[in-house]
Amino acid sequence: PPRSTLFPYTTLFRSNETLLKSSGTTEKVIGHIANAYRLVFHGQTSVFDAINQIKEQVPAGKEITAIVKFLESTKLGIISKL
Repeated sequence: PPRSTLFPYTTLFRSNETLLKSSGTTEKVIGHIANAYRLVFHGQTSVFDAINQIKEQVPAGKEITAIVKFLESTKLGIISKL
């Protein structure tokens, strides 16, 4: 993708990654969060299918469980494709 498409994602992720690191989150968990994010926002599937892929492909942990619970319970939905 063109740089302009990636710039908001990379800037946002780096900011969040810095905050996660400063709060003691391990690199491994940050990687799992990034994988879940990619499946939802950059995958070529519905949010429903992305949730199933997260459950199948991303190792479980409290952060991943929170992401899945949010995605399953949101009444307003999410903006999944920009």
